[in-house]
Amino acid sequence: MRADRQRRQHLDLIADILDDVVQLFETAPKKYIPEPGTDAIRRAAWEARRRFDYFWLIYNEAPLYDRWLFAIHHVSDDELEAYGGAAGVPTEAVSFHQGIYSHFKDALGGWNNQRCGVYASPLARHPVT
Repeated sequence: MRADRQRRQHLDLIADILDDVVQLFETAPKKYIPEPGTDAIRRAAWEARRRFDYFWLIYNEAPLYDRWLFAIHHVSDDELEAYGGAAGVPTEAVSFHQGIYSHFKDALGGWNNQRCGVYASPLARHPVT
């Protein structure tokens, strides 16, 4: 578990560095970098975040599991419909779970709820390639 957390932190750090590189190139004076060509860098940063979207850190959005769990316990049927389902619950509404290790373990499993539907494990959503 510790190795996974460290790997995620490294991936987030790499994605953040890539975002900084993109910003540096794109905001440079056109005299020096007329065509920054940052599309591939943006895709690499996006892909790192997409493949590991089940970690909730200070600066990213609430993962699907947290939204799904919050919807089960705190969202009315009308609100759930307005959000378009559990995935639409805004991060601002979701409370951060303090028991991070047990919560992370639960988030890696697949779950089902009659009102909110199926929560698929991120390991199933993002198979290793």
